[in-house]
Amino acid sequence: GAGGNIAADAIAKAAPDGYTLGLVTGAHAISAATYKSLAYQPADSFEMISTLVYYALVIAVRNDYPAKSLGELITIAKAKPGSLSFGSVGFGSTHHLAGELLNATAGVEIVHVPYRGDSQSITALLGGEIPVIVGTPVLLAPQIQSGAIRGLAVTSPARTALLPDVPTVQEAGIKGYDVRTW
Repeated sequence: GAGGNIAADAIAKAAPDGYTLGLVTGAHAISAATYKSLAYQPADSFEMISTLVYYALVIAVRNDYPAKSLGELITIAKAKPGSLSFGSVGFGSTHHLAGELLNATAGVEIVHVPYRGDSQSITALLGGEIPVIVGTPVLLAPQIQSGAIRGLAVTSPARTALLPDVPTVQEAGIKGYDVRTW
């Protein structure tokens, strides 16, 4: 809960006995900048052991949305600044920041709509509440493979094995765009 902060707080307060381990995501690294007060220090209260995995995010739309590619989505967004919105798992999440980086690098204004988790954001997309989502491949791959939604781009420099037919943001012409979380 709270972007992983509840668990991180419990881990930070645990006895340093070598038996308590925490698995944190990229949100952990930015929590000090996005929350007014934390009972722990994201860097100083922990001893990192290893990174287990890096993964990309996916920018997607419902299958019936007019944009068939990220380039087409950007064209729509440029024609009507502020009229489109994208959903994410919450304010300050890696998903949110990936969308904001897309705004900055593509020169568009797609409004962020934070949700309280993956299930709410995908439900909002499928229900037509939002036209665009930034989500994890694990969440979106089944929906993309079923044809319910269309993956427009992955946020890493290389395509992901889980969605090999979904191009990268860089392939869509936005050079240097690279968002991966851990």
